[in-house]
Amino acid sequence: MADLDDIHTLIRAHDGDLDKVRELRPAMSKAQQNLFDIAVGMMAEAEGGIGISHSGFALTCLPHKSIDKSDKPHLWRKPGYRTTLLVQSGYTETGEVIGVPYGSRARMILVYLQTQAVRNNSPVIELGRSLHAWMKAMGVSSAGGMTYKQIAEQARRISACTLTFLSGDASTEIRSNGAFIEDSILSFQADDDRQPQLWTDQVRLHRRFFEDLRKHPVPILESALRGIASNSAAIDIYIWLAYRLHVLNEAKLMPWPALFEQFGGGYQHLRQFKQPFLDSLRVAMAAYPEARVTLNDQGQGIVLHPSAPPVPKITARNAVA
Repeated sequence: MADLDDIHTLIRAHDGDLDKVRELRPAMSKAQQNLFDIAVGMMAEAEGGIGISHSGFALTCLPHKSIDKSDKPHLWRKPGYRTTLLVQSGYTETGEVIGVPYGSRARMILVYLQTQAVRNNSPVIELGRSLHAWMKAMGVSSAGGMTYKQIAEQARRISACTLTFLSGDASTEIRSNGAFIEDSILSFQADDDRQPQLWTDQVRLHRRFFEDLRKHPVPILESALRGIASNSAAIDIYIWLAYRLHVLNEAKLMPWPALFEQFGGGYQHLRQFKQPFLDSLRVAMAAYPEARVTLNDQGQGIVLHPSAPPVPKITARNAVA
């Protein structure tokens, strides 16, 4: 990823002088400017907060787009590295499928819920203004307009869905009753045709999921999420790199078929997947300057190299203690 190496090298060469760094931007292509903006955003917020994701989401992922019009709109099955994710939609009182959560909004809501649970060492999470403020800080406004509707819809789907990680030859259900949280994220007024008004004051993660999250957290940087919040594929790749790179002892080839199996949801053929994956990988790496990933010389895939984690290990230990 030579273009990213060049961008990070340029930024480091100016020794933290953001004004001088930004003078370099006009000479870049539009694609380079996007990566540059993410990298500079990371540089400008050296002391960002720490987010948390369950390690299962580093190995497999939600759909990027709606599957409502697929032949199985109620079920998402996504194999990954030694793990398969099953997400089953909830149903309305009349038996209609609510839908499987998807896209960047769903991922950001999930990160918020997991982060708050670990940060406060409690499955009970404050919503209301807290969620609104966090989404706004992450660059995702949740007040009014289409964005509010999108967030509300994904919150509704998350509230109703069941989530199971299958690993190896045995299955581990994250929630004993098959759900992710015990309450609805949305609040409704009785006289308004059940239109969502505000987030509920609190929501509770199911005990089984909370316990498993405490055992298998992946620390990530909120400042990184801010730069990639609208790119669901980059969010998935960033969490994967945060999970994988710092435990490597030597370089590891990730062949294209394995990458396609884990990240290729929505693509029918490997040839369609390669370039969009590389584009999203560059975005994720712009938000993770320590990440060392190269292209295999023979075109077999990408090579992961041992890298420092995005959150220093001692900081990460304190965050999940």
